[in-house]
Amino acid sequence: MRRLLIAVAALPAVALALWFGGLGPAAVLPGGILWGAVAPIPADWSFTDSIAEVQLEVRRGGILPWSVTTWVMSDGPNLYIGAGECNRQWTHTAKTHPDVRVRIGGRIYPLRMVLEERVEVGAVIAPITLHKYLGIAVASARYDGTSSGCVFRLEPRS
Repeated sequence: MRRLLIAVAALPAVALALWFGGLGPAAVLPGGILWGAVAPIPADWSFTDSIAEVQLEVRRGGILPWSVTTWVMSDGPNLYIGAGECNRQWTHTAKTHPDVRVRIGGRIYPLRMVLEERVEVGAVIAPITLHKYLGIAVASARYDGTSSGCVFRLEPRS
């Protein structure tokens, strides 16, 4: 009986250790702190064109780490993260606490997320997304800004 009580009491501690100890996100399951070497911000993000997903860490309430796996798109010097639904927990957090950490290839990039509301940017990102994730090559794509999704531009923290 004593062993059972110890195991039950230890379970929350083990869960917290895994969460804050770097159990990153996997597929649709969120994670905690992202670990890795901090890398300098590159001038050109096109190296992410061959990377399907990145891991994004936001700070809920500015304190608790919450990480997700998401798509990433680049347009040369610009890096974007899109959300199919802009009413997710991490998108709300990014709007109120925009300083994030992104893990790409085991390296951490401290960045700031800026909600991109310009329709022109959506029109640039749409064909990139169609080609990268759906294999549809188009020169341009119509984007009217009425979808339930949103796009964030990632930029260096100031």
